[in-house]
Amino acid sequence: MDLPPVAADFEGLVARCDAVEKKLPQLHVEFSDPLTFDRAFAAIASALLANAEQIEAAPEDPVAYVRKRLDRMLAAGGATTR
Repeated sequence: MDLPPVAADFEGLVARCDAVEKKLPQLHVEFSDPLTFDRAFAAIASALLANAEQIEAAPEDPVAYVRKRLDRMLAAGGATTR
């Protein structure tokens, strides 16, 4: 799965998280083995968190926001580990 472009601001980060969340079903198909899926999800999570660390002006902590989004993706049937 190709990640959306790196976000330059918080709004872009939100959009990037939205795009990843929408593509999770595709990711499950591409990586049907649970361990392989978990590794792919971990790589995506790492990229999102690294992007969040670069956002300076935001209405809330970008890293905390991304962590919440990732946790919701996990709870909704995403990966089992990160």
